[in-house]
Amino acid sequence: MTQFWLIRHGQSELNAGGHANSPASSPLTDLGRQQIEAVVAHIPQRPNLIVSSTYARAAQSAEMLRLRFPDVPHETWPIHEFTFLAAEKYARKGMKGLGADYFRYWWRSRPDHVDGEGAESFNQFLARVDATLDRMRRSEHNFVVVCGHGWFNRALVWQMMNRVRLNGYKRLGWSKKVRLDHSPPGSILAKYSYSRLLLPRNHMLHFLTFCGGVAVPNAAIMKFFSTVDNRLIFEGIFADHLPDDIRGSGIFDK
Repeated sequence: MTQFWLIRHGQSELNAGGHANSPASSPLTDLGRQQIEAVVAHIPQRPNLIVSSTYARAAQSAEMLRLRFPDVPHETWPIHEFTFLAAEKYARKGMKGLGADYFRYWWRSRPDHVDGEGAESFNQFLARVDATLDRMRRSEHNFVVVCGHGWFNRALVWQMMNRVRLNGYKRLGWSKKVRLDHSPPGSILAKYSYSRLLLPRNHMLHFLTFCGGVAVPNAAIMKFFSTVDNRLIFEGIFADHLPDDIRGSGIFDK
């Protein structure tokens, strides 16, 4: 059995409202480093493997973890954040100027659409998510720590729900609140609720709504484990290791 701790990177310059030449280049802020320091102190044992994306904020988070465990192998996986708009738009406008492009992308909901150079389609994003889920299921390590991103980590849970389709999942619609973590001490309730604006079969808007209702603050930990029969279990979202004065909201930020 493998236990996975998926850590969302600490606060980045983009999270703080700053500017970056691309979504990949946004570094950690001083607050972000404080958040990851709290995570590093919270790790209970030596991991067998440390993983990160290639994006600066996740790579820097992994580097801070490796200072405590310098002999642990490090790998980069394609778990970078979902970048659905062309890179030149981020460079020209910054995150604060993307409002019209952002909402246009989601309301059009074209899963194979690629906005331009540096972007990927929604289906390409899900292919990365599926590949990561399969990789986690096949892991032979005991404890793996992964420094990744908020939307990508949410997508792992969302796609697990889509795959399993438990007990009339389609009939749940959006009228019921779904609790994903059984509310253990220190965890964050993961909920999403009804929206009359959504079409029942529009997966892109379902995913957007899901992300809007599942709080994953910077440096929060999402815990998974794989079983001996290659099933993957999601345990919950935890942020009790973060003092209140450095904990963010985790809603709709990258």
